[in-house]
Amino acid sequence: MVSFEQGIARVALELSRFSATDVTITSNRSNPLATLLGFLQGADVGAAVYFRLPSGTRLRCFACDRWDRVPDNLCAIAKHLESIRGQLRWGVATIEQSFEGFAAELPAAAAQKPWWVVLGFAEPPKSRAEIVVKYHDLCHLHHPDKRPADGGELFKEIAAAYRCPFEATP
Repeated sequence: MVSFEQGIARVALELSRFSATDVTITSNRSNPLATLLGFLQGADVGAAVYFRLPSGTRLRCFACDRWDRVPDNLCAIAKHLESIRGQLRWGVATIEQSFEGFAAELPAAAAQKPWWVVLGFAEPPKSRAEIVVKYHDLCHLHHPDKRPADGGELFKEIAAAYRCPFEATP
């Protein structure tokens, strides 16, 4: 059984072989110790690794939640990185091709508006009914069929904001 430290070390070793920078290793669990050890039944034991390659400024992300423990998911990410090195060594892909599908677009945390502001509230609403009514009004106004010029970006932002309060509560 691989320890958390061994999982981190394997990912770090593989990323060092690519000369990666700005490395961040994370998990979605609110209780990191329980996640790392995999003690909670039904715990989100997925892991994600964010990094930059020296050949560009784009942030990359590898994520895995296939296995039952965070250390095992980290090892899977390390093995994936190792396999990419094999592709490069065998000449079947370039580094750009190998990492193209793993670009991560992360908005700056400070730039993100709270979900209730996106939906037009000054403060978090008291009921789900208020949220639903506001959401339907905004969808009616900003649906891509009615406003094709913005490519549906505002509509996507509204839809994402609408999901937030419902995902946060059981």
